[in-house]
Amino acid sequence: MLRLKTIIFLLLFLFSFKKNIAQNFKSKVCGGINFSQVDGDKYAGYNKIGSKVGFTFYREFEKNKNLGFELNYSSKGSRKKVTEEDPSIFKLRINYICLPVFIDFKNVLKGYEKIILKIGISPNILINSKTDFGFGWQKNNLKPMELSSIVGILYQINSKSELALIHENSILSIGNSYADAQYFLLFHRGLFNRLVSFVTYYRF
Repeated sequence: MLRLKTIIFLLLFLFSFKKNIAQNFKSKVCGGINFSQVDGDKYAGYNKIGSKVGFTFYREFEKNKNLGFELNYSSKGSRKKVTEEDPSIFKLRINYICLPVFIDFKNVLKGYEKIILKIGISPNILINSKTDFGFGWQKNNLKPMELSSIVGILYQINSKSELALIHENSILSIGNSYADAQYFLLFHRGLFNRLVSFVTYYRF
């Protein structure tokens, strides 16, 4: 119930922000695909495919620098590849409302004016998470909040559209490591989201 109230508050804030002070900000919609994994679950590879959709608000605060924030839905998690040698099933599905704050650096490479570097940090609110070991989906006990770092490269297609390649990684653990993930248990690291996203932005 607390998470639902938080999400409703964020949506109300978004529309209030858009109505009252949007004249000082520019806005974009975004949508894309996540390829994700979870460090500490003992399975490697960006095998979990999920979606990412949301809104971006930003303004120029220095020459060639934009400061902004986003409100996104992002589906993350992990998925084990099933093989003949190892037919066991493992799927981890994690859905967040994400609130990244970022800086865009323009003209970072001479001769490549259409390239933009994005750096940011994102507090994320867990909507739901569940695990499937081959016997159906079951709830798990991941932490209700995540803090992640963001590094990305954007390419300006035209005055309205951009393509982005974004890497995101949990800064703090989102939960406990699985029992046989020895490295992460040894160093008490826990579980960490890691994902690569291909995103399209469209400016209003």
